[in-house]
Amino acid sequence: MSQTKEYTIVMAGSAASRAALDILYSKEDKLKKRYSRNYLEFAGEKLKKGILEVQDAEELIKGISPEAFSPCGKDGIFGALYMLGEKLECGLKVQLKSIPIEQAAIELCDLTDINPYESDSTGSIILAVKDAGKAAECAGHLGIGLKVLGYTTSANARIVAADTERYLTPGGT
Repeated sequence: MSQTKEYTIVMAGSAASRAALDILYSKEDKLKKRYSRNYLEFAGEKLKKGILEVQDAEELIKGISPEAFSPCGKDGIFGALYMLGEKLECGLKVQLKSIPIEQAAIELCDLTDINPYESDSTGSIILAVKDAGKAAECAGHLGIGLKVLGYTTSANARIVAADTERYLTPGGT
């Protein structure tokens, strides 16, 4: 498998923030028995910051002019990564630890037996760019943070690497 780094894969927003907020609001009474009110308020504010407004995402896309992009939605980060590979007709390799995600999102998803990487991440976007430094600079001018996740490959496999490698398939699984 070739490791050609034609495009760098970057992400704006945080994984599972939308799903975690939905859990926070729908299970508030149950969560108050487990967590302090201050923690839940703090978690809610952190999660909201991980969700890009539509206008911000549009400005980011216009400013960066990525080769391709994939908005994250109900299928989560894994689904968006798979779709990015489909759009570019290539493989990709990303590091799981590089995916931005709030600890609160992990905890809230865990409480409800939801995989945070396969849960609603609406408000985040994955982009394929030629120059990650230039993309980050442009995003910074807009007040948006970008995180490098990995790169595209000439092989067709879409891989998320951690202790082991996971191959993405349609539907994000």
